[in-house]
Amino acid sequence: MKSIVYSTILIFIIGVIISLPIIKIPISTSARGIVRASQENIPISTMVSGRVIQNHLEKNNQNISKGDTLFIITAEQLDTQKQFQ
Repeated sequence: MKSIVYSTILIFIIGVIISLPIIKIPISTSARGIVRASQENIPISTMVSGRVIQNHLEKNNQNISKGDTLFIITAEQLDTQKQFQ
């Protein structure tokens, strides 16, 4: 009796394994949205030119908020222009 049960289970498992390449199940997905890179280069510009005195950026991809001080620069040209006025 045991050998009949084991033989039946073995034949079933072999049949499933053999039928795997034959059975095809369509798999598809769709979604709506915007694909963006996780790393974007954003240009930084200043209103005046000068030399960088302090740099408050410690690492790459650092999170910053609007209004954060990134660099402290000298305003030598502005000081010179004020002296001539």
